[in-house]
Amino acid sequence: VQGATSGTSVFEMRSGTISGNNSSAFGGGIAALYHTSDVKVKVSGGTIENNTARMDGDAISLEGENEKYPSMELSGSPTISGSVFLYDRVAGPVIYITGAFTPTAPIGLSPNGGDEGVVAVTYEDGLTPDLSHFTSLLENLGLKQNGQNLEWAKKVQISFNSADNKTTYKKVY
Repeated sequence: VQGATSGTSVFEMRSGTISGNNSSAFGGGIAALYHTSDVKVKVSGGTIENNTARMDGDAISLEGENEKYPSMELSGSPTISGSVFLYDRVAGPVIYITGAFTPTAPIGLSPNGGDEGVVAVTYEDGLTPDLSHFTSLLENLGLKQNGQNLEWAKKVQISFNSADNKTTYKKVY
């Protein structure tokens, strides 16, 4: 879906399956690109699975330019397996939760930058944000709740070593 006309380009998925696709760049299942006009992806049901992208966003990719990005609205109980790539250069694309939302499994987010405090997900007023709906696919990044938003947060690595410091047992974030 590319915003290259006047007005807003909208892709809406209420049911059905997007599966078995392969992209040579970003967005194996759905690739949304803000080019010269707005793009909106709305998913309220259905299944997005078994797609691949050479670069990132096996399930979905949200890319923009000139600090303008596509938006994604989620509600209902979709199945989204594979990464959702948020190409965030400065602020970045935001996922909006617009109604009751119970995904069948946590949705894996993969940011381009993931700067501390940048909003990744916003829950509409009246909805309760739920960190269990999403997971970061990057080892050193997590999500934290701030009001109605889920923001990127850097994780701190901690190592467990033997008393003589010769053996590292485990590294955790």
